[in-house]
Amino acid sequence: MDYPDTPASRSRWIVERRSPKNPLDPSRPYAWLREKERAANGDLVDGLTIFLTNKECPWRCLMCDLWQNTLDETVPTGSITGQIDFALDQAERECGSFAKLRQVKLYNAGCYFDALAIPESDDAAIADRLAQFDRVIVESHPALVGDRCIQFDDRLAGRLEIA
Repeated sequence: MDYPDTPASRSRWIVERRSPKNPLDPSRPYAWLREKERAANGDLVDGLTIFLTNKECPWRCLMCDLWQNTLDETVPTGSITGQIDFALDQAERECGSFAKLRQVKLYNAGCYFDALAIPESDDAAIADRLAQFDRVIVESHPALVGDRCIQFDDRLAGRLEIA
């Protein structure tokens, strides 16, 4: 079969060839890690990466494997905030105080600003949880960077970056 020529048929074709997704709990991030990384100015700083559990990205790219750790449905309101709280608590328990952490990455295997992945109603609470960080990095497709992104940036104490 030739590669389909419409977006909808390509998505269907790609999904039909995938193995099953990993089982995930929408109330927990599927992973988190603490690491040293370069800050925007080049300094080596302590950072936290939280791998959020949420709905799959609407763009189904042929070579992407991030879909394996996603859900088929939107997470309930408050789930992402709860996942962040869980990761912050775990990082504090395992690594001692997270006060030294300067940056946080919210990886979500998709698009942070996709309302079907991360409910917009959670943005204020998420920004509150991230107040101690100088730098907040989120993943998002450029097509979804707009007013919501600007409003989220305005709520943060630190600098927002889009990956």
